[in-house]
Amino acid sequence: MRKLVATIAVVCGLGLIIVPFALSLFDRAPAGERVTNRFRETMSVQGLHNLATNFATMGALVDQFVHETSPRLARELHMTPAEYNVYVSRRFPAVAAGVKGIPPLVAFVTPVAAQLEALHPQFASVDSLPFLGLSLTTIPWILLAIGAALIGLGVVTLRTRGRAPLILAAALGSVMLVLPLALSYPRKAADAKKVAAVGRVALSRQAATGAQTANQLIDKMVTQVETQMVPTVARRLHLTPAALETSIATSYPAVAKGLSAWPSIRPGAVELVRRQVASVNDAAEMNGLDFTPLPWYMMGPGIALLLTGTIALAIRTRHEPAWNTLPGLPARARPS
Repeated sequence: MRKLVATIAVVCGLGLIIVPFALSLFDRAPAGERVTNRFRETMSVQGLHNLATNFATMGALVDQFVHETSPRLARELHMTPAEYNVYVSRRFPAVAAGVKGIPPLVAFVTPVAAQLEALHPQFASVDSLPFLGLSLTTIPWILLAIGAALIGLGVVTLRTRGRAPLILAAALGSVMLVLPLALSYPRKAADAKKVAAVGRVALSRQAATGAQTANQLIDKMVTQVETQMVPTVARRLHLTPAALETSIATSYPAVAKGLSAWPSIRPGAVELVRRQVASVNDAAEMNGLDFTPLPWYMMGPGIALLLTGTIALAIRTRHEPAWNTLPGLPARARPS
């Protein structure tokens, strides 16, 4: 049993040393840390609220402008819808590009935004890994340290007589089993799997490019509506720009709200897209990593050490009294 305990300790130790290299954790853990650092503020309760509010504001602007404001302007300008579209395309190309390009991008982003808002508890769970505020970058080093400790324990157990190495093996196995359970590692691994699944979409090259394009389309559209379209259409309707803006605000509050809110929304939107683009390669680095078995790389060896160490101690304890009662047997002749 002593040899079995020593063998299990060495084999499990070697396995834990191999794991960080086999799973590329020295690359993946820093990539995960960079992503969580970039989006920690965004994934907070307040950050998600702001994201949802801003997204809804700009989405409502485009929706109402396309389906309500534009048809009314076409009627007031005495144009058919086709004539109005040609007029806008020629005179206000940024507005026409926004009307055409933004709705499909919004349709792509809307379900992802909803998933992000629902993902706050899981992101917070992953962000707490591994423990005591340590960064994700420490995970492969922790595995290496535990692996080295197990190998050392195996060597000591094989070479040392007495109960101490067996007690240490059982105690270490207990810690390796209980600590991950106490820190909810299995649940956090499941949470990491959910976060990674959404991240594969939200941080894909397609999503990052779409977010960049949407920002540019909205910015150019809002600017051209306010600086060119409103003054030009107002003149054709024999109104002042202020009068037309008042009419729009009264009849189409979502349009007016979006136009006035964009200057304050724009800096945060640009920064969020910058982080999204910067995270594309890091998110790709995480692809293919199955988080579910990760806690068991520690818990499995823990179970093996706890069982074999406990059995070895029980066997030794059972045999010791019988040997101690044999008269005249020298201590060095007694088995360990």
